[in-house]
Amino acid sequence: MANEATEPKNWSQKSTDLIRSKSVFQRFQKYKNEILINITVLLCMHIYKAF
Repeated sequence: MANEATEPKNWSQKSTDLIRSKSVFQRFQKYKNEILINITVLLCMHIYKAF
């Protein structure tokens, strides 16, 4: 019985998390190129320091 009571709250929480992750994903799509460039630069620097 207690599980049924908490079910709607969990569902609404899941839906809000889904909406939030969707907006984060859209933002990621927008900045994807910049992020990829930054990661590439960081990797190159890391490899350069390693040698």
